[in-house]
Amino acid sequence: MVGVNERNVQKNKASNRVPWFDFLRGVAILMVVAIHTFPTALPPQGMAGDGLIVLRQLLNCAVPLFLAISGYFLIQKSRQRSYAQFWRRQIPKVYVPALLWSLPFLALYLFWKGGDWWKGLLLFFVCGFSIYYFIALIIQYYLLLPVLSKVKRGGVIVSFFITVLATGVVSYLNLVKGCGLSFIASVGPFPVWLVFFTVGVYLGKMRERTYALWPWFVLLAVGLALSVLETKWVYPFHHTGYGIKPSTQLYSLAAIVLLFSQRVQAMFTSGGRVFRAFVALGRISFGVYLVHCYFLVALPHLGSGLVGWAVRTLAGLLLSVGLIVCVRRFLPSVARRVGF
Repeated sequence: MVGVNERNVQKNKASNRVPWFDFLRGVAILMVVAIHTFPTALPPQGMAGDGLIVLRQLLNCAVPLFLAISGYFLIQKSRQRSYAQFWRRQIPKVYVPALLWSLPFLALYLFWKGGDWWKGLLLFFVCGFSIYYFIALIIQYYLLLPVLSKVKRGGVIVSFFITVLATGVVSYLNLVKGCGLSFIASVGPFPVWLVFFTVGVYLGKMRERTYALWPWFVLLAVGLALSVLETKWVYPFHHTGYGIKPSTQLYSLAAIVLLFSQRVQAMFTSGGRVFRAFVALGRISFGVYLVHCYFLVALPHLGSGLVGWAVRTLAGLLLSVGLIVCVRRFLPSVARRVGF
C-alpha cells in the first residue's frame, strides 16, 4: 500500500508541480495584496514609523520573487519545444486574461474620465491600466528567453547592474523629481527587473542549488538596512518612497537566492497546515493577482494604521480567493478563459 507522502510525491510529479515553489507563490501574492493596501499616508516618524518602514521594505521582494519563479520554470518548459511554439502557447495564457480584466479600466478611462480613445486603446493593449503592467513585463521576458537562456554567472552580474541603474533612474524621476510616471512607464520596462528573471533562469539550469548561504544572508541584511535608510531619505521629497529603489533590488536578489536554496527548501515539509494553505494559495495566485485590485477599490477603510492595513489585506485576499473558488466550481470553462 502506497503511503500518503509517496502518493503526494507521485501526484506532484504527475502534475509537474513543486509544492515549495507554490508555497513561495502563495507568500508572494499575499505580499502583493499587502503592498496594495499599504497605508502610504502614515508618515515614517519615530520608532513606530521605523517599524512601518521595515515591514513595508520586507514586502518589496514580492514581484522579484514571481519573476524569478517564472524564469526558473520557463527555462525548463522552453527546452521541451521550439521558442515559437513556446510563445504561441505561453503568451496568450497571460495576455488574454489581462485584457479581459483591463476592460473595466478601459471603460472607466473612456466614458467616465473622458480620456482620448487612441491613448486608451494603446494603454489597453500594452497592459497599461492599473497593476497589469506585470503582464507586459513578463511577456518581454518570454520574448527575451532565447537570449537570457544562454546567460551564465557573468551575465547575471551584468543584469544586476543594469537593474540597479534602471531602478536608480526611475527612482530619481519619481521619488526625487516627482515626475509621477505611470506603472507601465516606470516599472513596465524589462531592465528595471532584469536580474530577477535572469537569476531564476540561471538557477533553473543548475543541477543542485547547494551554494553557500551566509554571503546571501549578509547581503539580505545590508540590502534591507539600505532600503530603510533610502526610504527615510527620499520620503520628505514627495511623501513617497516605500516601493522599489536600488537598495530594494539588492535585498530582493539576496532573498530570492536564499529561498531557492535546496537547504532552505528542505527545512519545510508539506505536512503543516500553514504550508499547505500557502501552497493552495500559490496555485491560484495568478487569479488573485488579476482580481484583487477590484475588491481593494470597493473595500472601505476598515480600521486605521497597522490594524486597518492587516484587515484590508486579509479581506481583499479572502474575497479574491472566494470568487476564484466559486467560478472554478460552478463555471470551470469560464475559469480557464479568465485566468482562474
